Amino acid sequence: MVNERQAERWNGESARRWLASRERHAAVRERLLPHLYRAAAVRPGERVLDVGCGCGDTSVALARTAREVVGIDISEPLLREARRAEAGNVRFVRGDAQVDPLGAFDVVVSSFGVMFFDDPVAAFRNLRRTGGRLAFLCWQDALVNEVFALPLRALGAPPAEDPFADPVWIRQTLTSAGYHGVRVQALHEPARLGDDVADVTAYAMESTLVRDLAAGNARARSLIEAAFAERQRPDGVWIEAAAYLVTAPRQGRDAGGWSAPIRGGPRGATGRGSARSGPAGGRGR
Repeated sequence: MVNERQAERWNGESARRWLASRERHAAVRERLLPHLYRAAAVRPGERVLDVGCGCGDTSVALARTAREVVGIDISEPLLREARRAEAGNVRFVRGDAQVDPLGAFDVVVSSFGVMFFDDPVAAFRNLRRTGGRLAFLCWQDALVNEVFALPLRALGAPPAEDPFADPVWIRQTLTSAGYHGVRVQALHEPARLGDDVADVTAYAMESTLVRDLAAGNARARSLIEAAFAERQRPDGVWIEAAAYLVTAPRQGRDAGGWSAPIRGGPRGATGRGSARSGPAGGRGR
């Protein structure tokens, strides 16, 4: 199976942790999503594919304008939540956006759901075959993006190996997949991470990477708490979320790329879960 490791993760413990912090994740991306919606510029009558749709929040928001929205994801636990919001013009399927026939769409969007394919060039080539214009969000470097950075810097984490943190790599990858006119825009927005220092420290300590860095360090928790204490406000702990907004215009029709519309099925993955993916990791929906 393509993206087999991600299929295992996001149908197990990662899905459980994500659902437990769903409201927190929504708060983190609250001021980033309007940038995505403006860039996607969905118009009445258009069909939209939401890649890595998770619990479906982005799909539902876009369905207020679009003729039809299809959300695709690997995670059946998250899709069960998404399907609670299914309506006449929005539906959710389990599938692998890297390899499954996707059909024709006017717009392809993703809120932090395209970052972890096994083969990004192959995945974006498959997305390009939809013919739709592209707009997605991905995280900046984990040591810069304070959604992750404060505990990592406090514990002396080495630089993460995340290719999506490199705008040059993003452009080259999409160009190799056949996209043209690729634009990468850096975004920086304030985000409420949690209620107080104790709350966000407990949340950070759920991350596998943070736990590994903290192992054997008696001062680890106090170092993380001190980092978050500097961001405490009367209404919670606020950090700066740093993301990239990536866009590309509508593409030509590739031979063989216009297959039957996507169908629900048991296979595949959207692909996610880099070394940094903790509670707020790869999924920002």
